[in-house]
Amino acid sequence: MFFFFFQACIDDNLDMVEFLVQKGADVNRKDNEGWTPLHATASCGFLSIARYLIENGADLASINSDGELAVDLASSDAMEDLIQHHLDEQGIDCDEARQAEERIMLSDATKWLRTDSSDCDKAHPKTGATAIHVAAAKGYIGVLKLLLEGRGDIDRQDVDGWTPLHAAAYWGQKEATQMLLNASADIDIQNYSGQLAIDIAQDDIVPLLKDARKNVKRTKRRPPSHGNRYGQIRFAR
Repeated sequence: MFFFFFQACIDDNLDMVEFLVQKGADVNRKDNEGWTPLHATASCGFLSIARYLIENGADLASINSDGELAVDLASSDAMEDLIQHHLDEQGIDCDEARQAEERIMLSDATKWLRTDSSDCDKAHPKTGATAIHVAAAKGYIGVLKLLLEGRGDIDRQDVDGWTPLHAAAYWGQKEATQMLLNASADIDIQNYSGQLAIDIAQDDIVPLLKDARKNVKRTKRRPPSHGNRYGQIRFAR
């Protein structure tokens, strides 16, 4: 249902949007890039659908994977005015909304680290993403640091086979990518489309992954240590 709902929003098909909402479509469900139907509609400039979504509970404070609110994507002054009116009406501070998710995740990660909780590896029921995926994709460095200290599953795959390294590379999060590599993230894991992280990485991330590949090759070529085998041998004189 979600695919058809999202498609109706970007096709300016208000009748279909109304029908699907009446059938239980979630107006706040996000796609793989964190876009809600309101994000999509705002970017297309369809005022009637945007108005309908807002009237039916669309979350104006929801951010996508780039940290953008729907109002940030408004394609016209009229769309921006419409969404801003409702933001003001609901008392939503845009700057605070953009930072809210990171603050909540930082609080949760701190709690998980203190209690040695496995909640940091709990996957989203629809996307399969864990907190590490989200922190990596959005560049929440403080959160990611705590999650790595808590030994969260660094190579966990979501429903599309993406690891946190895929997410960081795709969204161009350079510091997050380096942190994951330093924590020994597996660069050889393919997503379910057969892509490595380097295959979907932004241009400025590719050199980091290439360097990591070279380091892996050097490590594999390094001869094994025989210290334990020969350490106790004494040669007669």
